[in-house]
Amino acid sequence: MTRKIISLTVFISFAVLVLTSILLYIAPHNQMARQVGWTFLSLHKGQWTSLHITGGFLFIVAGIWHTVINWRVLVNYIRNKSRASFKIPVALLAALAINAFIYIGTVAHIPPLEHILNGRGVLGIFYQEQESVSGFRAGD
Repeated sequence: MTRKIISLTVFISFAVLVLTSILLYIAPHNQMARQVGWTFLSLHKGQWTSLHITGGFLFIVAGIWHTVINWRVLVNYIRNKSRASFKIPVALLAALAINAFIYIGTVAHIPPLEHILNGRGVLGIFYQEQESVSGFRAGD
């Protein structure tokens, strides 16, 4: 029963992180979000940020717990694949390469990761243009 609960917790918290990540990516920057009163499903940006942070902590704790209770399965999987071919499993190397590319590429500002980060700026420009077109300003 514990494995099922932990596995479902990891899955649900991952789904929440995906949703909050998308929303926080497309939401206006903090000051503009407050100025225009941006909300989604009746929650303002600060509440979505809080959900993202606490959901992230839940995902980390559940993920660690999931790894601990499934450690033997994971080790046996890697060992069996290694013995069969006398080398590190291709799936493990591929997963490491993907993660390395994403995280090193983000810090090093390598495209297409740089474009993802710059996309946030493009959305900010879009929100500023919408503000100037509508004539709405904070305090009006």
